[in-house]
Amino acid sequence: MLDCLYHAQGVDLRGLPGESLMRRCLSWLALKELNSLSEAQGLLLRDPQLLDDFLHHVTISVTEFFRDPEYFELLRTQVFAYLATFPRINIWDAGCSTGEEAYSLAILLREAGLWPRVRLYATDINSASLERAFAGAYDPAVLEQAQRAYCRAGGKASFLDYFRVEAGQAVIDPAFRERMLFAYHDLNGDEVFGEMSLVLCRNVLIYFSPVQQARAQRLFDRSLRCGGRLMLGSAEALMDTGMRKRYAREHLAINVFRKCEDVA
Repeated sequence: MLDCLYHAQGVDLRGLPGESLMRRCLSWLALKELNSLSEAQGLLLRDPQLLDDFLHHVTISVTEFFRDPEYFELLRTQVFAYLATFPRINIWDAGCSTGEEAYSLAILLREAGLWPRVRLYATDINSASLERAFAGAYDPAVLEQAQRAYCRAGGKASFLDYFRVEAGQAVIDPAFRERMLFAYHDLNGDEVFGEMSLVLCRNVLIYFSPVQQARAQRLFDRSLRCGGRLMLGSAEALMDTGMRKRYAREHLAINVFRKCEDVA
């Protein structure tokens, strides 16, 4: 089935760890009262909404505002100074899920006075997650915890001021989306987005095979300008041998890497 999805829809899940992927597939089959993957295959090829539902279930989507505040504090105190040297700042948040990380970064960039120069590309393989990210509407119950994480990241205002309540949802200031592009992108099959000063891909690659991790990181490498920063999750590492030679780690405990100027 995975081969068929790849060739017919361009969705490549073939390199994901087999045991955990199979568990999620079987869980989805049970929810839909389907008997087998072969039975599901034809339905998935004919029904885009069902395919989105399948992807939402089998791809990992764990995110929150200012998740791991120390990462955002490092970006604010060290990486923003580098970004400030450019008249136009391109940033790619790969695997943005439902948008919390992208909006967290946007808030800090606005507070640092950099937002008018930024174009933030937020991408994901899951169309349903992208729709939620674009809407920017969240459960108000998450905002109290997010406020604490925002303060730990060095936020300067009141986190709640960036939201208004509409129909029981906390909706982020729509002005942010003027400088954000939410788009479908498959790290296993699609190509580069352009010349970036910062690429974030946290806690996504741990669900990829080593071969897929290396391929995705080479994609980031081609996207980054010399001197650009690559930010990975705490359990992730540079897999490509050439990249390990060309990137300098910016912090001992946090995975932020600088692409060296003397790239061969």
